[in-house]
Amino acid sequence: MDFTYVTTLKNNLTKFKPLTDIEAAVLRHNERLNEIYNSNALEGNTITLNETRLILDDGITIAGKSMREHLEIVNLLEAIEYAEDIVKRKQCLTETVIKELHSLVYNKLGADTRDRGNYRRLPVEIVGSQHQPTLPQQIPYEMAKLIKWSQKEKEILHPVEYAAALHEKFAAIHPFIDGNGRTGRLLLNFALTEAGYPSVIVKADNESRLIYNNTLETAHVTGDLEPFTRYINELVENKLERMIDLLEKANAYDHIER
Repeated sequence: MDFTYVTTLKNNLTKFKPLTDIEAAVLRHNERLNEIYNSNALEGNTITLNETRLILDDGITIAGKSMREHLEIVNLLEAIEYAEDIVKRKQCLTETVIKELHSLVYNKLGADTRDRGNYRRLPVEIVGSQHQPTLPQQIPYEMAKLIKWSQKEKEILHPVEYAAALHEKFAAIHPFIDGNGRTGRLLLNFALTEAGYPSVIVKADNESRLIYNNTLETAHVTGDLEPFTRYINELVENKLERMIDLLEKANAYDHIER
């Protein structure tokens, strides 16, 4: 795959005067709300985007929605904040980081706390998938291998290619009993942002969900990661294009004000 365009877009961001701290904070807050809503909706959470905002911004409990759905919203915010802090501190990806991400995602969701941040002890099947996730006894080995792969390949692969591959490999292992989808998307954005690329949102609408699931399934079953990588690359390109458009407008307004 050719990553020239996405690299050029990223480099073009430096040509613009940055947003103010307050502007950047407002945008990031809105992005988080969208990321939390969509990532949870992909896993069947029925809380809407506006309800997500009410829960996180106003502390409102939504009538007719389960406690689990509310917790999934709050938990994912805490996990995103943890991942952002790890990137800010330039901490490398480790099994401990992955387990902590899952622990935050899965906080208070299971009656047995042993499921939080611990690899599953049972074999699982993914309904509708031809892929068989890693057997429980092999998970520690495969996760250790994933970290070794990560340490090597992030210095070799283009950041977008690396981020897509990291997500795919983690999803193929399916190391936890639940919460793998949300944790995998956190890892995707962890890899992108530590390389200076923006985080992306896999939308929960039917078309986006289908492309995401089908390209991920193809990668799992055939070993061909290109369709999935192409999809992730398009998400990054679209995000960068929107960021550049926003900066162009902000800079133009700034010029008029002067």
